[in-house]
Amino acid sequence: GGVIGLLDIFGFESFKVNRFEQLCINWCNEKLQQKFTVDVFRSVVQEYEAEGIPLTAIEYEDNADVLALIEGRMGAISILNEECVRPKGSDSSFVSKLYAMNASSNAGPASSQVLITNKRFTNLQFSIQHYAGAIVYDATDFVRKNADTIPVDLVELGRMSKHELISGAFPPEPLAKSKTARRGSSLVSNTVWTKFRNQLSDLMAELNKTDTRYIRCIKPNTRKLPLIVDHASTIEQLRCAGVVAAVTISRAAFPNRLLSSAVAARFGCLGAVDGGGAAGLLEAVLGDDKGFEVGATKIYFRSGVLERLEQLRLVKMSEFSTKITSFVRMTLCRSRFSALRASATLCQSLARAKRQRTRYESLLASAVLIQCAARCASSRRVSVSRRRARAAARIRARYLAHRDLRAFALAREAAVRIQAASRRVAQQAKFVVALREAKEEKKLENQLAALQRKLALEEEKRMKAEQRAKEAESRGAGAPPLPPTGSRRPADSDEIEEGFVDLGSQQALMHESGKMMEYLRKEVFKLRTHNSQLRTENERLKENNRRLMDANAAAGASFAALNQHSKQLSKNNIKFQQDVTAAKSREQARATQVAELKDELKMQKATYIAEVHSRLQYSKILEVVARTVEGRSSDPALVEEINAIVEDCEKHYLNSPNGMTIDISRMKTPGRRKKRRSLLPNFGSPKPEEDLAEGGEDDDEGVVDGLMKGLRNLGGTFFGGQGRNDENRHENLGS
Repeated sequence: GGVIGLLDIFGFESFKVNRFEQLCINWCNEKLQQKFTVDVFRSVVQEYEAEGIPLTAIEYEDNADVLALIEGRMGAISILNEECVRPKGSDSSFVSKLYAMNASSNAGPASSQVLITNKRFTNLQFSIQHYAGAIVYDATDFVRKNADTIPVDLVELGRMSKHELISGAFPPEPLAKSKTARRGSSLVSNTVWTKFRNQLSDLMAELNKTDTRYIRCIKPNTRKLPLIVDHASTIEQLRCAGVVAAVTISRAAFPNRLLSSAVAARFGCLGAVDGGGAAGLLEAVLGDDKGFEVGATKIYFRSGVLERLEQLRLVKMSEFSTKITSFVRMTLCRSRFSALRASATLCQSLARAKRQRTRYESLLASAVLIQCAARCASSRRVSVSRRRARAAARIRARYLAHRDLRAFALAREAAVRIQAASRRVAQQAKFVVALREAKEEKKLENQLAALQRKLALEEEKRMKAEQRAKEAESRGAGAPPLPPTGSRRPADSDEIEEGFVDLGSQQALMHESGKMMEYLRKEVFKLRTHNSQLRTENERLKENNRRLMDANAAAGASFAALNQHSKQLSKNNIKFQQDVTAAKSREQARATQVAELKDELKMQKATYIAEVHSRLQYSKILEVVARTVEGRSSDPALVEEINAIVEDCEKHYLNSPNGMTIDISRMKTPGRRKKRRSLLPNFGSPKPEEDLAEGGEDDDEGVVDGLMKGLRNLGGTFFGGQGRNDENRHENLGS
């Protein structure tokens, strides 16, 4: 696979005092700039060859003189290496030899000088005209810094070391370089500048093998602040980076270039683009002026040609803008006329709509009033039902709360009684056991007390017997000798024997009493141990009994609660079923009411439509009556009265919700009515004009009588029962 490498260089360095290090860095930049210039020139040549444009001699600035001054045969590198070899080599002699050996580079104009001289320079200063600008160097310590004189033996010894760090610091040289170094001086071959030149040559050889791309980094300002651009510093960086020189080379022959499609699209307004394409367009526009070259994909313009084309395009665009402006003005005037015509049409439509709106609003007001009344009634019924439902819910909640509180009080009282009974039974059993134990202990204590009393009596007897025996012995010591055998014993000896016998019986009784006491003690200990075991077992059984009773009570309470809950759920279920049934019945009732209201609204709508039609027919008939009176009557006063009556009829009829009342008592008719012929015998007849024609033109009284009869028939026809049932209306019509 391929390898992508990045070479990062700092750029030209120019300080107040420039030393040996700055000269090395700037020399490296000169080498890279030469490669950059060659690459740019090569890219321009390749572009011209690819486009098929004849290549002429292109002049561009080259920095070969600067590189020859530094690395030439008599350049700065050779002179400095020579000064390092000389025993008395110094920095000042290096500067003087540099000026002496390269004096020929000072010939020519000042702009082409490479090694710049200045009278104000010291004997250790010299200046080189780099492509980025003139830089003054101070040759102090040049010889010392360049003379990196490490003995060859020391280098070979370091390479032979087995320690990786030491042997890595002295890498082995290539075979060709080692042979060359053996021929020459070891001091010259090992100078810093010689090593730097070798490394730079390797770097340039490696770069020449690659496809190079260049990235220039520009610092907008030296203060390191955002949104600030120092134009002088930026231009200087572009010039030092060689961008200006690259642009100059690429634009040397043809400064401007465009794609053929872009030329045809931009300058097509100057003429028709026929089969010749963009080249034919340019030849037609420019004529004999061959200021351009046509390539395979691009068109190259010489200096000033593209500006001329832009000027011609600007003139053409001004002509087009004038035509567009005229069309825009025409469109604006036409749009204004259309707007005025639309406004006139709108005014006419609004005037017509106003007349229809007045008629519609009267009908709408009646419909709104009826709808309002119907909605009020429906809302009133809904409000009453909701209030009743809310009140019923409150009553039911109060009843359920009272019932639950009462059940809770009863359950709590029963629980208290059950707890008291269970505790009484438990304490009663404990009391019986304690009473039995107390009785047994009392009995044992009584037996022990009796035995102790008996033992005390026996002890007292024994002590008395011993006392008597002692007294008898004391008396026997002072008495005369005993009589011979077979003689009668005195009374005292009998008493002594009796005392000995009593003493023996008492000792036997004491021994027996001791055994009895020991046996009783063991029995009492056994009984007490057994009693404690029985008490422990009794306590355990009581605890188990208490737990069982608690579990039983809890199970009973849970069962009772579950039973109560199931009953409550059953009641709630029954209630919900009743509520659902009631809701269904209410929904059916509401659906019935909605259907009735819809039927009623349909009937009212039909009534309103019939009334509207009747009013329209009534208006038409009144208009026919007025026209007939105007055409047949010769009395102007009568015509005016008839017109006034017609207007009053229309006004009262439109304003009256149930019909109309016409007052024609103010009509002025002649005193004598010779003939009372009907001018309009029946408005429902198909030929009212023929009936009107039967009356004479000069008979005004007949006209009035016919008009009255026609109005009566009209009222009876269009108002039906309402007109016949209204006595006031008949009286006014009869007047």
